[in-house]
Amino acid sequence: MFNTNHKTALVTGASSGMGKEIAKKLVADGYQVYAAARSIDKMKDLAAIGAHQFVSISRKAMRSKRPWRRS
Repeated sequence: MFNTNHKTALVTGASSGMGKEIAKKLVADGYQVYAAARSIDKMKDLAAIGAHQFVSISRKAMRSKRPWRRS
């Protein structure tokens, strides 16, 4: 999974716009790219060209998973 022979980059906001374009360019330039965004469905094209995908979770979603905390 992790290749120490390549430069590595973490790109946030990679589901669209500048983040997606930066991730594509880095993959094309030979970087090992880890792409992060809230919507993994919008990053399928990045996975197809070799980027690793991560989904970030919003703070609101994390709070809803803690039943012991009051809103």
